[in-house]
Parts: sequence; C-alpha cells; structure tokens
Amino acid sequence: MALIAIIKMVQSEVKGPQAFRGTSLCHEAIDGEGIYEFIKKPLRIYWFYGQGEKIVICAYGIIKRHTKTDKQDRKRLIELRDKYLDDVAIDHISISRRRRLS
Repeated sequence: MALIAIIKMVQSEVKGPQAFRGTSLCHEAIDGEGIYEFIKKPLRIYWFYGQGEKIVICAYGIIKRHTKTDKQDRKRLIELRDKYLDDVAIDHISISRRRRLS
C-alpha cells in the first residue's frame, strides 16, 4: 500500500517524479543509467523516463533484500530500458507479461 501512496503523490505532483528524485523516497538505482527506484522500506518500484522525460516507465517491483541492486536486477533493468528505447525507435512498443526473475 505504501508504494501505491507514493505513486499517487507522484501523479499529483506538477513536476512528477522529478520532485522526489534524490530524496528518501526516490533515487537512482543504477548510477549513470537513468534507472530510478521508488522506495518504501524493503519494497522497490524501478522506473525510467520514456520519450522526452514526459512519461515514466515502471519496469517492475521487488522486495529488496540487499543495500545495493543485485547484478541480475541491474542487468534486467538495463535490458528493459534498452528494449523500450529500441521499440520507440521503430515506433512499436511491446509489452511483456513475464515477470518472475529467477
């Protein structure tokens, strides 16, 4: 529920997620990659900006058990972001329903 409250706050904020970046609620999850996380205790929602930083793409959510984003999640997040950017380039966004990381 707490993450839903954060998303609702972001929706109602004129600046969107920009208003929360660098706070205890949101920071860059992977340095230099433009992939961020909304944070509420162990819960995380990873996200990145879409076209022109006018939309936000929520990649997925997890219960984070470590202080750093683990290698498997880092790799998957970068792949999702890159796939999105590739899809935008060809003007065809695909949606994947598979969401369990092994």
